[in-house]
Amino acid sequence: MDILTLDELRDLATPQEGWCVSIYMPAVEKGQQIRQNPIRYKNLLDQARDELARLDVEDAEIENLLRPAEDLLRDETFWQVQATSLAVLLSGDYFRYFQLPEQLQELVMVNHRFYLKPMLPLHYSNEEFYVLAISQKHVRLLRATEFEVEEVEVPGMPENMQDALGYDNLQENLQWHTGTGQAAQYGERRAMFHGHGEGKDTQKDYILNYMRAVNRAVAGYLKDNEAPLVLACVEYLQPIYKEANTYKHLSDELIPGSPEDVRDRALRDQAWKMIKPVFQTTKKTKMERYKMLAGRKDPLAVKDIADIVKAAPFGRIEILFVDKNAKQWGNFDEGNIEVRFDDQHRAGSDDLLDFAAVQTLLTGGTVIPVDPQELPEQGTPAAAILRY
Repeated sequence: MDILTLDELRDLATPQEGWCVSIYMPAVEKGQQIRQNPIRYKNLLDQARDELARLDVEDAEIENLLRPAEDLLRDETFWQVQATSLAVLLSGDYFRYFQLPEQLQELVMVNHRFYLKPMLPLHYSNEEFYVLAISQKHVRLLRATEFEVEEVEVPGMPENMQDALGYDNLQENLQWHTGTGQAAQYGERRAMFHGHGEGKDTQKDYILNYMRAVNRAVAGYLKDNEAPLVLACVEYLQPIYKEANTYKHLSDELIPGSPEDVRDRALRDQAWKMIKPVFQTTKKTKMERYKMLAGRKDPLAVKDIADIVKAAPFGRIEILFVDKNAKQWGNFDEGNIEVRFDDQHRAGSDDLLDFAAVQTLLTGGTVIPVDPQELPEQGTPAAAILRY
């Protein structure tokens, strides 16, 4: 799955002089019905064309704008493999598509900025975690969410144990073997260490120094991050790494066994099963916090959409709960800090909920897109906890 970075989000959220087209489409992933995908996509392109014509855009400009999307329609190879949903964003100088793993509502939006809220639950719901896969021969740090995973480059991270300790003759002085036994049937391997003339304490010191070198790099990279970190290693190493660890959010959970030959996605899948309950508890805690503030009429708890929209671009929103499918049309005049509401989508009007969500992310806040029944405040499509 493609990853939309914060820098890209900032660029895409910036209003443009020309028109921006945002297309979202649920897709069929396999079977005979996969042939419906290009047909459905063509219908959405026709909707975009009709909307641009309704906005008095000239025919030649419409054709130029939609040409990259039309070319995608004719790409037979592309349509052979699809994800759960497809998003297409295009403007006069931009074209990109995203194959997404979550079912999205069918939607065509034409405006002077891209419509991005449908993608926010996939990338910026704050459910990010890390997997540290460590063995004698290799170390890698993975950044992951429920839907995606990527290896990150960590400054100062040793490549392996020998690199960390800097001993040319490390393999002669310390041999790391794996044994089999009862643990092996569960995919785990027991590590046994044999030194030449050295006791167990010295052997452990070698490994502890290795773990300290890895921790320095990992803790330095994560810094003030609050994302959980899950270890993937043989069981023998977990207590030693915990002794070396200085990162506050290291999980007690372990993905056991050597991770050397395990693919990133498989590690992500195992870690997500462990971490998901943590995120559910965290989300519930944030909602309870909102309810507590709202219950005592604290001005930091707001449910009025105008107040939320006014606060978002100025970094005042700490946490925003938003109905992931709701829309509230209108415009925000940042110069005069005024909000105008429309009862329906009109030329040049924005979805103010989309605007508030994107601006909250860009100013360091947390966005929690939810189904309407999950909102901490019923009767409104959004609620927020302000920083001040």
